[in-house]
Amino acid sequence: MKMKTKKKSRTLTSGMVLVILTCWIIPYIVLSAVLIISYMRRNHQQVTGTVLSEMDSAGTGISDNILAAIEKSREASYDGVIKKSYEQFLKDGDEAAMHREVMDYLNQTYKYSKTVSNAILLYDPPLTMEYYTYSNAAGGSYSSIEEYKSGIAEELLKTAGDLDTRTCLLDLSGHLYVLRNIVLSNYQPFTTLVLEVNKARMFEGLQNVIWQKCGIVVLEDRCIWQDPADLPDESIEALLSCGAPSAEKDRAPREGELLSWYDPGRTAAGLSMKVNGQIYRLCVLLDKDQVYGGRNAFLSVYGIVFVTLIPLLIATFWYFYRNINQPIGALMKGSEKIRKGKYGYRVEPFDKNEEFRQLVDTFNHMSVSLRDSFNRIYVEEVAERDATLKALQSQINPHFLNNTLE
Repeated sequence: MKMKTKKKSRTLTSGMVLVILTCWIIPYIVLSAVLIISYMRRNHQQVTGTVLSEMDSAGTGISDNILAAIEKSREASYDGVIKKSYEQFLKDGDEAAMHREVMDYLNQTYKYSKTVSNAILLYDPPLTMEYYTYSNAAGGSYSSIEEYKSGIAEELLKTAGDLDTRTCLLDLSGHLYVLRNIVLSNYQPFTTLVLEVNKARMFEGLQNVIWQKCGIVVLEDRCIWQDPADLPDESIEALLSCGAPSAEKDRAPREGELLSWYDPGRTAAGLSMKVNGQIYRLCVLLDKDQVYGGRNAFLSVYGIVFVTLIPLLIATFWYFYRNINQPIGALMKGSEKIRKGKYGYRVEPFDKNEEFRQLVDTFNHMSVSLRDSFNRIYVEEVAERDATLKALQSQINPHFLNNTLE
């Protein structure tokens, strides 16, 4: 028959440690993990929503600016002033009259523009006089006209030859131009209107993206603007390598469509859009400290609370250990001494709380009483034994003498 083994009892100290672990530390850690994970997910959703909204807003503003610049170029065709002047020039050959009329029109239309810095007309075949104006409000100057004439004009004319009646934006030598051919009644181009736009005004919406640290604008896979202007090449390369981390990167945007994305791993955001048949891409790197500032503050506060709880738990454990474990341990030690026969053993007085003070006093009183009782019983037993021996002696001695005499 198998005998049941007696289960070993747990000590009070180990029990207290187990209770603190199961009822305090583990629930706190589990609850903290749940709260932190929940907060991190919510924070990620909020950051993603904010960044995507900001990118959409920037893309909408930049798209409107591009369309406004294109509309500015169309005005020259719709107004008909340049066309009528040229047709009159073909009839009478008076270029000076045409020059006065065209220059007045250019000055009235573009000289005070805040987005068009230079407006230039390129006639084909070339004429003897120059047709241009610039806007100081948009950063234009005569030096920029000279820079344009030094070599950019030929490149612009090559591109304009393939435009027909379309309008496009072209980046050359760090300048951004809007090109549009102006045609005669037979739709034959006779001049090309070149509008140099102020990039800072055109793409200022990208600077207003929240948490933005640096950004670029890409036109047909070529960086045409950067913020700040002295952005290092490695930062530009990092931005150019950023791509949408979703299926959106696998297709080109449709006309007027905005495809925005956010990559939390790189702390980068971007947007692709198609405006007037050309694809633009906006990419920004965000400041991690600002993006995760609220989250880091939350985690820091939670960490401080957790670290503060550790000494509190230690103080709680120490309090119960000093006020419960130690007196119980002392009483257990005294009981063991008495069990081994050391009657009268006294436990050190305990005065930290009334309950254990009474228990210790009662134990000591019981131990002393037990010692006195055992001593008294022992003395009584010895006395009774001596009396018995004496009685036996008194009975034996006469009998022994009588036998001896006989």
